[in-house]
Amino acid sequence: MSNLVSSFLNSLSFRKTPTSILLIVVYATIFIGVLVSDPVQDIPLDTLGLDLDEAFRDLHQIAARPHAFNSHANDVVRAHILSRLQSISNGFSHIQIADDLVSNATWVSATHGVSFEGNNILVKIEGTEPEFRNAGGVLFSAHFDSVSTAPGVTDDGIGIATLLQMVKYLTTHRTRRTAIFNINNGEEDGLNGAHVFFQHPWSRIPDTFLNLEGASAGGRPLLFRATSAAPVLSFRNKDVSHPHGNVLSADAFARGVISSGTDFSVYMLGLGSGTGMEGMDLAFYQGRSKYHTKYDSIPGANGGKQSLWAMMESVRGAGMSLLNDDKTHVGDGEAKGPVYFDVFGTAFLVFTQQSLYIFNIVMLVVGPLVLLVLHHLPRLHNPDIKPSTNAPATGVARIRIFLSNGRHRTDGALPPPSSWARFKEMRWTKLQWWKSTWARTRSVGWTRRSWRWGKFWLAFILGLLLQVILVLTFLSANPFIVYSQPFMVLVSNLTLAYLTIIFVLHLPFSPGGPRFPDQQKLTMLLQTYILSWILLLIGTIVLKGLQIGGVYFLSAWNIFMFLGCVVASVERIFMKRNVRSSKAKLVVEDEDGHPLSDPLEAQQGGTSSGAIPSQEERPPDTAKPTSRVTTKPDERTPLMTVPRRRNSLYYEEVSGAVGWWILQILLVIPIPTILFSHILILFMAALNQTLADGSSPVIVYGGAAMFSFLIVLPLAPFSFKIHRWVTSVILLIFFVTTVYNWAAFPFSQDAPLKVFFQQKVLVNLTSPANQVIQTLTTLTGVTNYIEGSIVAHLPSSWSTQVACSPFPPRRAMCAWETNLLPSPISLNGTTSVQWLSMNATRVSPTSALISVKGTNTRSCRIYFDNRNIASFDVYENVANGEAVPSSRPRQEVYPVPPEGLNSLWLWSRTRDERTTVEVGWKEDGSSLGLSGRVACEYAEYESGTAGSETNSSGTIPAFEEVLIYLPKWSAASKLSDGLVEVWGTFTV
Repeated sequence: MSNLVSSFLNSLSFRKTPTSILLIVVYATIFIGVLVSDPVQDIPLDTLGLDLDEAFRDLHQIAARPHAFNSHANDVVRAHILSRLQSISNGFSHIQIADDLVSNATWVSATHGVSFEGNNILVKIEGTEPEFRNAGGVLFSAHFDSVSTAPGVTDDGIGIATLLQMVKYLTTHRTRRTAIFNINNGEEDGLNGAHVFFQHPWSRIPDTFLNLEGASAGGRPLLFRATSAAPVLSFRNKDVSHPHGNVLSADAFARGVISSGTDFSVYMLGLGSGTGMEGMDLAFYQGRSKYHTKYDSIPGANGGKQSLWAMMESVRGAGMSLLNDDKTHVGDGEAKGPVYFDVFGTAFLVFTQQSLYIFNIVMLVVGPLVLLVLHHLPRLHNPDIKPSTNAPATGVARIRIFLSNGRHRTDGALPPPSSWARFKEMRWTKLQWWKSTWARTRSVGWTRRSWRWGKFWLAFILGLLLQVILVLTFLSANPFIVYSQPFMVLVSNLTLAYLTIIFVLHLPFSPGGPRFPDQQKLTMLLQTYILSWILLLIGTIVLKGLQIGGVYFLSAWNIFMFLGCVVASVERIFMKRNVRSSKAKLVVEDEDGHPLSDPLEAQQGGTSSGAIPSQEERPPDTAKPTSRVTTKPDERTPLMTVPRRRNSLYYEEVSGAVGWWILQILLVIPIPTILFSHILILFMAALNQTLADGSSPVIVYGGAAMFSFLIVLPLAPFSFKIHRWVTSVILLIFFVTTVYNWAAFPFSQDAPLKVFFQQKVLVNLTSPANQVIQTLTTLTGVTNYIEGSIVAHLPSSWSTQVACSPFPPRRAMCAWETNLLPSPISLNGTTSVQWLSMNATRVSPTSALISVKGTNTRSCRIYFDNRNIASFDVYENVANGEAVPSSRPRQEVYPVPPEGLNSLWLWSRTRDERTTVEVGWKEDGSSLGLSGRVACEYAEYESGTAGSETNSSGTIPAFEEVLIYLPKWSAASKLSDGLVEVWGTFTV
C-alpha cells in the first residue's frame, strides 16, 4: 500500500513526465476548445418563434443575382421586400410601413460632394409604453443592395432576411419600446441609405441602433464594434446562446487596419447636435477573399444556412433585450467606452473602459507590493537535510530531496536529534550558509545569479528577434501564403516560440553547474510577472490616452501571473517551514527520474564510495571535465566499472509538496492562453485575406507572430521539466511547416486572389453619337501576380501593349486598349448610341451651372481638374422639364473641407434623369474658369442578369472575358461603383 501511495505521489511531483503530460493536456484542450467553438453552430430543433426555412427562401430571392443600386435587379429585390413586409403587417394596427420615395440629401464625404435621392423602406412597430413611442426606440438596419460583382448573400442578404423575420416576430411579441427598421438602399456606394434616413421623421424616434452587415463572406457574425457599453449588454443574456464579439475588432477598424465602412459611422454621428445614436455593428468577417465576388452566393458563402441562423438568433436575442431592458440604453447618463469579448462562444464579458483602467491601476500598485512582502518573509532552513556522505555518484545520477511523512530511521543512520542539537545545528547551518554565500559572491555567485534572472529576458528578446526573422522570410519567399494557409503559418510561429524558450532557458551557467528547477521555476514566474507588469503599464497608458479597450488581455495575463507568483511564494515559505517539522529521505535517481536505491544502501552499485562535494567544497582540480574518479577495488566493487566524469554530475532540487506546480500551471497558463488564442484566431480570420485589398502584410504576419509568442510564453516557468521527446517532435513540425510555407502556392479556389475590374470609355461629348475615342480595360491587384499570372490569361491583352503602374496601397493597375466595347440598353430594349449628354455654362466669375444625363443609369459624376469647388447646390427638376434651385437639405455635420471638393457624385432615383448642379469656387484673381470631366457609371452585364425578367440591362463584354478566363485561384470584384465609366471633358 505504501508503495502505491509513494508511486502516486511520485507521479504528481514536479518531474518531466507528469509536467510534460499536463502541459500537453492543457494546451491541447485550449486549442481544441478554441477551434471547435470557432465555426458556426448547428441549428437547434427549436428556432424560438423564427421561421428559418422562410428566411432561407427569402434569401434565395434577394441574392439570386447581383443587385447593385444602379441595376434593374435592385428594383426587383426592393419589390419583393416591400411585398413581404406588406403581407407580414397585414392586420396589425401597431405596424406601419413607409415606402420612402421623397427623402433626398446632400453632404460631403472626404474630398467629394454627394447628392442622393433615396428609396428606403421603413417599418415602425409601436411599443406598448407611450413614453417610448416617439423617443427612446431602437433602430434595426440592413441594406438590400449588393455590389455589381456579387449576389450579396452575406453582404447583406442575410441581414435583410433576418430583419424580415424580426418584423414578423414582433407582430405577436410586443415590446416596451418602439422598433424602427431601416431597410435601406445604396450602402455599397457610400452609405447613402443611412444618410437619407435622417431626413425622415421616424429617424428621431430611436436612440439606439443595431446594424447588420457583412464585411466578409460568411462564418458566424461578430459584434464588430459598439459606441458604448450599454447596448453591448444586450448580447449578455440567455437568448443569445452563442455570443461572439471582441472589442479589438472595433479598435482595428477605428485605426484603419480594416479598410471598409458601414452605416454604423453615419448612425453614430447623426446630423450633429445630439442626433447621433448609441449602437452596434453585427457583421460577418470570415472569408474575405470571397467578399464582393461571385462566391458571396448561397453555395459559395461560408456557413450557408447555419450562418443565417446565427444572425437570426443573435438579432432576436439582442433585439428583444434592447427593446425591453433599460440597462441597454444610455439614456440621460454618460456613454462609457466598452470592453467586451466572448469565451468559447458561450460566455460573454462586458465592462467599461473606466472599470478596466481602475483595475489596471490597482494591479500595477498592489501586485508588486504583495510579491515584495512575500519574497522578503524570513526563510527557515531545515537542519535535518544535508548532503549525504554516502551517496553514490554513478553515471549522471541526480540527488532529489523530498518530504516524507514517515518516521525517523531507527537503524542508526539518521538518529533523531535532540532539541539542543537542533538549535546548535541550526546555528551552524546558518553560519555555513553565510560562508558559502560569501564564497559564491567572491567567485561566480553574482554572475550565476544574474544569469538565472537574465536568461528569461534573453529568451524573450531572442524569441521576438527570431519571430521577426521568420516573418521576414515569409515576406521574402512567399508573402501571400497566409492568404490560404493561415494555420500553417501559425504552427510555424508557435513552434518557433516554443523552441526558442526551451533552448535558452535550458542553458546552464556552466556545463557541470548545479540546477535547481523549483528555484528556477519561481524565478521564471517572477520574471514573467515583471514582463506582464511592464506590458500592463503600457496598455494602461494606451487605454487612457487612445481609448483602446483591446488591452484587456494584458490585464488578464497580469492578474493570473500575479496569482501564480503568490502561490509559488507561499509554496516556498510553506515548504521551508514544513521541513523543520518533517522528516527527510534522500533518494538517488537516474537522469529520467527513476529511483536507483536508498543512499545508505546503494554503495554496492557505485564506482566509488567517495562523498559528493558541494559546489563550493570541490577542489579546483575536480572541475576539469576530463578527470576520472577511481578507487582501490574492494568487495563492493562491481565486475565491470563505468568511468565517470565528475562534471556530468549535477544537483537538482525538487519540491517536496505534491501539487503546488499543478496549481501554478492551472493559474498561469489556461485563462491567458485562452484569451490569446481567441484573439489570434479572430485576428487571422479577419485579416489574413485582406492583403489583396492592400493591407500591410507586416501587420498580418507581425500580429500572428506576437500573439503566437504570447501563447507559448506562459509555459516558460515549467519548461525545465518538459521531456526531450516533446521538443524533438515540435522541432520536426517547425521544419516541415516552415519549408511548406516557403514553397507552397498561396492561393486556391477556396481562397481566391481578388482582382479589381473597371473599364473606362472616353467619348466625344460634342458629337451627337458620343464618338468613342478610347476604350481602356483595367485590372488592379497585387503586384507579384497581376501582370504575369492574371492579365496574361486574357485574350484581349495579347495583341496590345499592357501598361502596369503602381496603385497604392501595395498594388498595381494594368491597363490596355481593347475592342470589347460595352453597351447600355435603352429603356425600350434597343441599343442606345449616346451614352451621356451634358451642358456647362458660366453664371458668374466664380460659379457655373452643369447638367448631366446618362442613358439607362442612375449614377453620374463630375470631376474638377483645374481647381476644387467650394460649394454646390443640386437643382430640382420641375414638371415642364426645367431645373430650379432647390431646398434640398444639406447635412452640415459633414462640411466642405478648406481645400474644397475635387468631384461630385450624383445619384438619382430614376434612370435617364437629368441632374443639374450649380458649383462655386473661391475667387483667386484668375480669369480661368472651370475645366474637368463628366462621367456616368454602369454596373449591369449579361451573366449578372441571367434569369431576370428585365431586358433593359447593358452588356460589358470585357468583364465577361475576365469571368471566363481568370485562373481558378482568382476572382473578380469591382474597383469602383461602376464596372464601366463613360466620360468626356468640359470647360467653362
